Order: sequence, then C-alpha cells, then structure tokens
Amino acid sequence: MIRLMALSALAAGAMSVAAPAMVAAAAPAASATVRQDVDPVTFFTGTTVGDGQLKKMLSGAQETHDVSRGHVEQDGTLVLDQTVRIGNDKPLARHWRLHEDAPGQFSGTISDAAGKVEGQLEGRVLSIAYRTKGKMDVRQQITFAPDGQSARNEMKIRRFGMTLATLEGTITRR
Repeated sequence: MIRLMALSALAAGAMSVAAPAMVAAAAPAASATVRQDVDPVTFFTGTTVGDGQLKKMLSGAQETHDVSRGHVEQDGTLVLDQTVRIGNDKPLARHWRLHEDAPGQFSGTISDAAGKVEGQLEGRVLSIAYRTKGKMDVRQQITFAPDGQSARNEMKIRRFGMTLATLEGTITRR
C-alpha cells in the first residue's frame, strides 16, 4: 500500500516517471468472507525500506529505493512519510494516511493522488488503487511474507488503457 506510494510519486512526475504500484486483485463479492492473515498497519509502523526496479515504456529500467516511517494515530489511521529515489533523480517526499474502514477494507489519501486511495486485504495480499494528479491509474499489490518482515511489491501505472510503467521490488521492515 505504501510502496504504491513510491510508485505514485513517480507517476506524479507525469509520464517521465512512474510511481511504485501493483496490480490490484479483483474485489470479492459483497457476500464473500475476506480472509486476513497479516496486519498491514503493524507491518508499516516503524521503518520500512523498499528496493526495486521501475520499467517505463519507451525507456530503460531504473533502480528505486525508498525509506518510509510510519506511525498510528489514536483513531487507528496509519500515517506514512516516505522518501523515494528513482535512479539518480532528486528524492521525492510522499505522505500517506490510511485507515481500515472495515475488516480488510482500507481508504485514505496520498500526497500525489488526485482523490481517494482504496485498498483491500485478502489473505497476505494488499491491493491498492488510486488515480494520480497526472491522471494515471495506479494498481499495486503488496504480498506479505509469512515471517511478517518483508513483502513483494508489484505495481502498474496506466493511462488511456496503456501500461506506462511497472515496478517490482521488495519491502523490508527495519
């Protein structure tokens, strides 16, 4: 959810840069029971570090690195401050606020999103979706490892139905 933040930061730089996000899983039917095997809020509380590779359409791949510091407010909102570096570009600062509205259902804001950020946790996979201020659709999937100390981060950034960038990486708790 939060690595998505990083990809979104990339997307905020328009098509020249893409933010880390993953492909969102399809939402279960309203009557389906959502299984939760991990707690994303606990995972992102404290310091996490993300490393990955951003691949942009009509361009080469770039290494990405981000450091996030998260804390939980009294109402249960996860606040995440993130510094993202893509290749040799200047670092980008991002700010996330996410709250669990119902078991496995998250919503909130991110500094480079045009509106609401929505997330769904099913099992060990957190799927996040939002639109950037640059009108790009970001889909991110964070798959948490069984040990709770790392996660696989995959993201796609699309515009006009075309994939402009993808990100694949790993997030690690410190």
